[in-house]
This record gives sequence, structure tokens and C-alpha cells, in this order.
Amino acid sequence: MYGRGLYSLDNIRIEKGELMIDCVYGNEGGVRTIILDPEEAQSLVNEIYWTAQDYQNELRRKLLNA
Repeated sequence: MYGRGLYSLDNIRIEKGELMIDCVYGNEGGVRTIILDPEEAQSLVNEIYWTAQDYQNELRRKLLNA
């Protein structure tokens, strides 16, 4: 499971050529499924990658300037 907060991500899988991600709601355990076609899934992966890269670069800059 990924995340801390109101929603967490769980059970990430591919079914029938689509990326499916279950979102679990807090302690109640309610589940919603997000379904992404291949183009949407790739866009999500790209956004996560570049956001993580920016965060990593920011941490490196802080370490070098400390």
C-alpha cells in the first residue's frame, strides 16, 4: 500500500490492457478503482517520474549547499 492520508493506493495491476489502481479510503476500508488506458497510464508514469526527479535534484542541491 502506498500513501499516508485520507486515501492510499493499493492493488496496482493491469487487466484487459488497462492499468487499474485501487484507492482505499482511510480506516473505513472503502475502495474505489481508477482505470487508465495505456496513454493515460504512460502520462501518469511520466509525471511521477519527472516530479520525483525534481524532488531528488532539490534534495541534492540542499545537501551540496549545507
